[in-house]
Amino acid sequence: MIYILSNNLSLRAALNMNVNVSSPSTALHCRLLLQASGGICTVAVEDDFHHFVVTLAHDGAQVTGIEVGAHRTPWTLCPQAAELAQQFVGLPLTARLPLRLAGIDSKQHCTHQYDLAVLALSHALRGGRRDYLIEMTDLQDRQQNARLWRNGALVLDWRLNRTLIESADGFDGRNLRGVMDWAAESLDDDTLEALVVLRRAVMVSGGRVADLQRFAHAGQAMSRMAGGCFVFQPGRAEHALRNEGNTRTDLHDHTQLLTDFGLPHRFKTASL
Repeated sequence: MIYILSNNLSLRAALNMNVNVSSPSTALHCRLLLQASGGICTVAVEDDFHHFVVTLAHDGAQVTGIEVGAHRTPWTLCPQAAELAQQFVGLPLTARLPLRLAGIDSKQHCTHQYDLAVLALSHALRGGRRDYLIEMTDLQDRQQNARLWRNGALVLDWRLNRTLIESADGFDGRNLRGVMDWAAESLDDDTLEALVVLRRAVMVSGGRVADLQRFAHAGQAMSRMAGGCFVFQPGRAEHALRNEGNTRTDLHDHTQLLTDFGLPHRFKTASL
């Protein structure tokens, strides 16, 4: 995967799962927080299925160290991908979110650990704190609403027809499967980052309408997901067991996410 979330196999799989809704909520809630000061940048994400924290140390020009916390994962082997994060040590910090990293095959990494590390490369230079909140309504007839707030302000508000965006902004008519080339050339730094964050949430939201309990191990999902990330590699997937009970079904708003980092910015949402 060269682009963040460029693995179209994963995107297609997320939108074509067998429907079996069991969550009491009607939407995926996701919070992604970035904070940086004094040579340290921390990026954390939590949603229904995941809770990761990546801490990056730097000297103002390049990465000098990195640590990964895998606090809640769908598969037992996800935490082992943290060793690969050491490939980021020595990489330069970048003012613009990098969509390509020379010498790093992101498909060999945990998708979410990789995403957070890439986000840290640019936020380390920016500094301060950013708090992203995402709501993705559950798929119904291949359609769903996708909204993203940054520090309390609504930034992206989409209606998705499968992967086709309907919106009142410049994304209208764009397809998530092929949007990144256009985005790299056309978007400002902040909007590009917001796109990357929301696009990942689209993929993750597919898990809410999937019968994940039918998979005892990741090898049973290889027909859809082979080669997509660290876990879904030949010879490894069958040893990655499903973490039973790790999916949160109690989420109804963002105040329940990343509670160690404090409450999110206040924001208003329409009724779902």
